[in-house]
Amino acid sequence: MIVVDASLVTQWIFREDLHELAGEFLAEHTGHGELIAPHLFLFECTNIVRKRMRRSRLSYADSVVALDRFLTLGVRILPDADGDRAALHYRALELANEYDLPATYDAHYMALAEALRCDFWTADQRLLRQLNGRASYVRALGEFQPQ
Repeated sequence: MIVVDASLVTQWIFREDLHELAGEFLAEHTGHGELIAPHLFLFECTNIVRKRMRRSRLSYADSVVALDRFLTLGVRILPDADGDRAALHYRALELANEYDLPATYDAHYMALAEALRCDFWTADQRLLRQLNGRASYVRALGEFQPQ
């Protein structure tokens, strides 16, 4: 089980710099119930698609296809119980403060990975620079070695 964020999946869906590596990563982990994300993952994916549309890089028809790829990838959304969600939010706030993150979005992924005692994989270079290796369970997509 691993936590992934939208920045990692975006690499594959939009054929960005790490497209091939993201594809290998997803192929290795998809379909086994291994990919996990907090609820905000779906909102981030939709927002990423909308940003592409506004930059005139993506037609509406293509945006629907891209969103469908995000939504059907097989990322399991956790937690699903209200009490668990509250704990996740409190921990995300604590992590954002501890690592001086400008927002709590990334910290929600970190909090979920901590709660599940698993790694959190990301392609978010800004987050990786901010953490500067201080959270050992946060892994960069660029580090991934296909099996």
